Amino acid sequence: MEHFVCEQTELMERKPVYISVEGMDIGVVLIKNQIHAIENNCPHAEGPVCLGDISNRVRMRLDENKMSLGEYASEDEVNMVCPWHGLEFDIASGTCTADSRFKLHKFQTVVREGKIYVSV
Repeated sequence: MEHFVCEQTELMERKPVYISVEGMDIGVVLIKNQIHAIENNCPHAEGPVCLGDISNRVRMRLDENKMSLGEYASEDEVNMVCPWHGLEFDIASGTCTADSRFKLHKFQTVVREGKIYVSV
């Protein structure tokens, strides 16, 4: 079933909008022209994951001897960080970057006539 979230013009990059649907809190966030709907419940300890930081994934450059050449922020990977314990989740896949057993519950979104809907 589809539920209205907001007008498309109200959704700002990396600024979640929250709705409650069927007893669930859902964060809807725009990342690089893609809309992601995520249950606001960390699979690790049920923290409010959508209230956490949204940032580019930090990676490390290594030389041929696997020695660090420094860190960089990946432009292609964006993570959501749970504010309770710091677990990071790839927003595109929902998978925890440290432990793939943990995965965010994501929902389909659709934009129709400038309005955003989430399917639950």
